[in-house]
Amino acid sequence: MADVMLDTPESTSWLEIAGLNPADAQRAVRAAQDSGEPLASVVRRLGFLSDMAIADALAKAHGLARLSAKDFAEEDPAEGAINPEFLNSSQACIAQINEDGVLLALADPSVPDIADAVALATGKPVTLALAPLADIEAALARYFGAPEDTADPTHTSSADDADAEHLRDLASEAPVVRLVNDLIKDALANRASDIHVEPYRDRLRIRLRIDGVLHDRESPSASLAQLVVSRIKIIADLDIAERRRPQDGRARVSISGTPLDLRVATTPSAHGESVVIRLLEDRDSEVDLHNLGLSEKRRNPFAENAGRPLWPDFGGWPHRRGENHHLGWCDQHVEHPRAQSHFHRRPGGIPD
Repeated sequence: MADVMLDTPESTSWLEIAGLNPADAQRAVRAAQDSGEPLASVVRRLGFLSDMAIADALAKAHGLARLSAKDFAEEDPAEGAINPEFLNSSQACIAQINEDGVLLALADPSVPDIADAVALATGKPVTLALAPLADIEAALARYFGAPEDTADPTHTSSADDADAEHLRDLASEAPVVRLVNDLIKDALANRASDIHVEPYRDRLRIRLRIDGVLHDRESPSASLAQLVVSRIKIIADLDIAERRRPQDGRARVSISGTPLDLRVATTPSAHGESVVIRLLEDRDSEVDLHNLGLSEKRRNPFAENAGRPLWPDFGGWPHRRGENHHLGWCDQHVEHPRAQSHFHRRPGGIPD
């Protein structure tokens, strides 16, 4: 039998330990009851908590050790004694085997009979530990190769549709809407050309490209990553249920009275979807030379020389919003009949 010392706290107490707010905790519990899935799987699927946060909270709630990726063996310690499909479906992996017994990593300790089955297969006592699901899946892939997808396509499609609808509702709630709006306002106030949203295992990295250089901004909680990405996809009219293929779209918004044209591109990544937003002032709005960041010493010669027929090529200027706005101002104000600007806009410049 398995050598398991497992505390039995209330099944939802770990959500409080993880710091999940009561409203989201209730939604997760309700979704788990409706779907029959383990609560940890539902919380992970809805993007409320990261893998690491779930593992940390479950380990504390159940009094188990918490493993990291370096605690797993390089090759299958059981040498094929346990069916990999069983381990995959149980979200479990043997981390180590030694003279003391088997160290079994779990993503969710509520999975029944897994310890007894491993003890029976190996003939050794089993000690349970918690690990992030991503680390367990990486170890299983290293031991046995990537698992085959045997899911029923019809069931998967309908489940994805339900998930997408629920995700759309969550991403449309006030806190997420406000967070994304504040992000775009911050980018506009700092004259950023791009916003980069990149999910990592333990954080959501936000960076603004200002004058060609990426600058980090305060990172929201990793548990908000999927909701933030979904909100941006809703704004750009992208398919929030599609997370495995790149997508691109556009949107016109007004931030603090400034009309903006947003170009949005999403890319699947190891921990979710990365998003890049290009900010372009609406082509219908008038470009003011005084707002382009030029000193008076530079601004006056620029305005005086812009109408010359053979004015220099701007194609080599730094790639940033200022470049396109300089060109936009010239288009709006240069009316010399012989002036033909050699303005080479890059793709994604001021919209037509």
